[in-house]
Amino acid sequence: MATHTSIYYENTKLEIVEEALRAFFNEVFPSKELISTSSAQLPIYGDLFHFGEFPTAFSYAACPEGWCTAHFNCFSRLSDFAQLQSQLLATRIVVLNIQSNSSCYYIGVHEFGSLRRAIAYEDGEWTLQCGEPYPFERDSPLTDVIRETDIERFCREFGLRITGRDCFPEKWCHIQLVDQPEKRKYEAIARPIPWWKRLLRRVAGI
Repeated sequence: MATHTSIYYENTKLEIVEEALRAFFNEVFPSKELISTSSAQLPIYGDLFHFGEFPTAFSYAACPEGWCTAHFNCFSRLSDFAQLQSQLLATRIVVLNIQSNSSCYYIGVHEFGSLRRAIAYEDGEWTLQCGEPYPFERDSPLTDVIRETDIERFCREFGLRITGRDCFPEKWCHIQLVDQPEKRKYEAIARPIPWWKRLLRRVAGI
């Protein structure tokens, strides 16, 4: 698991996840054409991967049991998007950014519209500790040296498996921009009102 960037939806139907991903693209990349495909391969971590601010492709499936997974093609914490989605769908959403080759790990746990817990560990030190620790953290705390197995153990406390055969279905659904931007850092999109607030207002009818 050298690189792993994904968002997990608990107890959510796959078609709802697809709608959420399309809403993301419509707000972040308005009027950009999308293409949807499916395959047995997971192409996100190949040539599509970039170091920009926003994902331009997702591969998603109903797995593991009790969850839907969407892998995306950049290191992004998707904080606003995940927080909004956890509120609209009334569920728990977990976002992972893992680059084990450089010992960089991020976990964001969003519950019913709130960022319940976020931790980040980069280059041998903690860079973020947000939210009250879960009870299980007192019994089995994360130490000053983090490995992939620690992240896996943390996620299993929510019934979420991020490795193993059941995390790789026979078919992945893909959605991505038809025209992929050059592999460079994107400039932040300047908007008078953030896209996720506009989406929340539209859903709420205000």
